[in-house]
Amino acid sequence: MVVCSPLDYICQICFDATMTPQAPTPSATLSSDTPSSATPSSATPSSTPVPGESRTARRVAVTLMLGTTAFQAALAAGAPWGAAAWGGATSGVLPADQRVASAVAVPVYGLLAAFAAGKIGSPTLQRRVLRVASVVIGAGAVLNLASPSLVERIIWVPVTVAASWALWRSAPNRPAALPASNPATA
Repeated sequence: MVVCSPLDYICQICFDATMTPQAPTPSATLSSDTPSSATPSSATPSSTPVPGESRTARRVAVTLMLGTTAFQAALAAGAPWGAAAWGGATSGVLPADQRVASAVAVPVYGLLAAFAAGKIGSPTLQRRVLRVASVVIGAGAVLNLASPSLVERIIWVPVTVAASWALWRSAPNRPAALPASNPATA
C-alpha cells in the first residue's frame, strides 16, 4: 500500500503527470533483447520539463497559495484568527469589512495557485501574472515585517518570502528568440 502525504496528493491533483518523476531516457531503458523501436509510454513531450522551471518551486507556490486560500476562507467564515491577519488590529473574529476583504482574496489566491500549477493561461500570461504576484507578495513581506502583531510577523513574513520566491521561480521562462528569417533565402 502506498501512503501519500497531503502535499503529494495536492500535487497529483494540480499537476497530473507533469510533476511525476521523469522516466529514464529511452536509450537507458533499452536492453539488448528489446527492439530499438520500443520507447517507454511515459516519455511524452508533455512530461518534459521546461528549462529553468523549478518543480519544487511550483509545488511550494501551489501549496502556499492553497494554504493562504484556506486561511483567508476561514477568516471570511469567522475563524477567530484576527491577530494573525490584516495587521493584527483585531484579535478574534474579524469585523465585517475585513471578512469581505478575506472573501475577495480567496479566489485571487486560488487563481494564483492555478497559474503556478500551469493549469490556466498561456506561458506568457503565466509568466506575467506570476512575476507580478511575486513582486506584490514580496512587498507584502515587508508590510508583514512592519506589522505590530507578533503573530503576523512570525507566521506571514516567512510565508510571504517563500511564496514570493516560489512564484518567481515557477514562472515559465521566456522562450528563446527565433532566428530572424532572411527573405532572400526563403
